[in-house]
Amino acid sequence: VQCTGCYFLISGVRATLAFNVGYVGAVSTFTYNYRTSVQTVQFVSTTTSQIAVNGNTATFSGQGKLNGQAGYSFSVIAKDGGGVGSGLDTVSITITGPNNYSYSVNGTIAGGDIVVKQ
Repeated sequence: VQCTGCYFLISGVRATLAFNVGYVGAVSTFTYNYRTSVQTVQFVSTTTSQIAVNGNTATFSGQGKLNGQAGYSFSVIAKDGGGVGSGLDTVSITITGPNNYSYSVNGTIAGGDIVVKQ
């Protein structure tokens, strides 16, 4: 499961993401960045503990750091809707952590390409 150069817009602000996820135990990466004048969400995965692929949809989850602080969990659902530039790839991201922190976002990729292979 790969997403390179991916981004989508949240109220006109660019949210960037990238992932390269193989099988559990392989070196996998997931990053997500979104910044406004009132909110910064910079997430980097440290481990990926679950990966599932069903057709053109992949689900993966694990742990990571939010704004440099450890102790957060993430889950991602990525759908490969077609070739590069088709405007049909979608992603849903949830990040949870200490003190009942919860952040979720979903959208259609405006740039880049999600590729899901079994």
